[in-house]
Amino acid sequence: MKCVICTGTTGSERRQYLVELENLTRESKKLLIMDPWLRTKELHTDIDEATILNISDEVRLNYFKDAYQDIANNLDKLRASSNDTVVTVPMHSVFYWRSVYKDAIRDEFLECLSPDLFITIVHNMKAVKVNLDEDPHSRFSDIKFPEILQWRQREIQATSRWAKMFKKEHIVIARNEPVEVLYRVLFTEKKKIYFSYPMSYVSDREMNNARKLIKKLRGMGYIIFDPGSIDDAQYVSELHGQLKVKKGIVTKQELPHVARVVGEHTVDVDHKLIEQSDMVVVRYPSVEYNKFIVEKDKVAPAIYVPLSAGVICEMVKGYSAGKKVFAVWLPKGVEPSPFFRYHCTKLFTAEPELLDHLKQKEPPG
Repeated sequence: MKCVICTGTTGSERRQYLVELENLTRESKKLLIMDPWLRTKELHTDIDEATILNISDEVRLNYFKDAYQDIANNLDKLRASSNDTVVTVPMHSVFYWRSVYKDAIRDEFLECLSPDLFITIVHNMKAVKVNLDEDPHSRFSDIKFPEILQWRQREIQATSRWAKMFKKEHIVIARNEPVEVLYRVLFTEKKKIYFSYPMSYVSDREMNNARKLIKKLRGMGYIIFDPGSIDDAQYVSELHGQLKVKKGIVTKQELPHVARVVGEHTVDVDHKLIEQSDMVVVRYPSVEYNKFIVEKDKVAPAIYVPLSAGVICEMVKGYSAGKKVFAVWLPKGVEPSPFFRYHCTKLFTAEPELLDHLKQKEPPG
């Protein structure tokens, strides 16, 4: 039996994602969801979503204690029966209430669960904002994008601290990833790949080609973390391009600050995805470039294709962390930069070569 703590902010659709996984595993009956909040409401009928954060921290934590102890008792019974079920416990690690971040539970509540794995579900800030705006109790009517991102980051950090405390693995998964990704993380020991590719100033055709390669890798059995599944930066770009920003979303004056915060959080989350992966796979697309450059009225051959700063930084991050970095370089008639080549474990010039190498030397397991 495996106990998995599954955290995520309000609006991240953490519970919905787990229900999708439950439906996927319904026939095998391999998954159980034990929700401390639902159990708390059953044990204490005087509280609900509208009132739980209005009471004192001490009273609230005492309410939760009974639910966690009840779940712990059920887990003990499953462990005693040598059951191979995966039990997921959806919860917060951090509450956000009236511009204040609070610990959701005491560390001791987790000790009685003896968790085996920690998962954090993250979602795009646009989707989270929509979900929070639809809250029936209007608890988050004034929340802004930077606060949503800060809450997400605190949720990740707090869950990571728990994982280190128990010496267990912590995995961040985007809500927009196929539910099969969550399934493989929980039920298999497949190798995990961070898939790196340029996402700015790239044609739709090349973006589709990148997604096709992701699909092929998943078809081979790998767990793929696609940074494109968290498209906050793309959304900000769309807002920049609008003549009028929708009222209540963000003002033109706020947009530069939102863009800066999104950029910082994008880097942080992508670095976390790299850290939790076994290797990095890079697809550098065939791009339009000038074969000649003009400098001081002189024409000279262009040596390098313009490089994506994000891709290079991700390669450096993976390489420096001891991960294998496999890259396929698709621009024709031009050599990759020595900085690109230096941070590769192995470099390929065609996708079939990359796939054959992974199949033979780095099978998914």
